[in-house]
Amino acid sequence: MFYKVECEETLSLIDAFMEKRNALYDQVKLICEKYGFEMHQTHDSIQFGIQFYNMVANPNTEIDKSLWKTRKQKNGYLCLLPRATAKDHKKEYDALTPKQVDYSELTKLLIKDELPWNKSYGYRYKKGEYFMFETSLPVSDIAIEILGSEYNKE
Repeated sequence: MFYKVECEETLSLIDAFMEKRNALYDQVKLICEKYGFEMHQTHDSIQFGIQFYNMVANPNTEIDKSLWKTRKQKNGYLCLLPRATAKDHKKEYDALTPKQVDYSELTKLLIKDELPWNKSYGYRYKKGEYFMFETSLPVSDIAIEILGSEYNKE
C-alpha cells in the first residue's frame, strides 16, 4: 500500500533526518577527495542503516602500500583501508570516517509497531515538498493512504 505524509511538523522531522543522511554522504565525499580516490563502498538500507565501508581504487592506481592495505574485489577494483602500522594516518582516517546513520528515527515516525527484521518500506522524498512511502506494515496515524499512480507520478 502507498502512503504520503502531509503534516508540516512531521515533514520537518523527516527533513532533519534526511539532512543527517546527506551529511554522511558529504563526509564520504570529503574523505575520498582528501585521499584522492573517487569511489567508495557504502551500504544504505532501511533495516541496517547507512554505513561507509571503505574507499575503492582502480587496480591501475598507484597506491602507497605503507599507508594502505588493499583487497581485490571480484570486479578487479581494490578496497582500501588504512594500515594499522601507519598509526598517524589511521588515526586521521578514523577521525574523518563518518559514523553509521540508523533509519530507526524515520521508521518510528512512519510505522506503527517495531520494524520486523524481514520487512521494510520504500520511499520517495523531495525536501520541503513531499514524503511518500510504500509498505505492507501497519502505519502510524500521520500517513495518508494514496493510489500507486500518485506514488509513481514524477
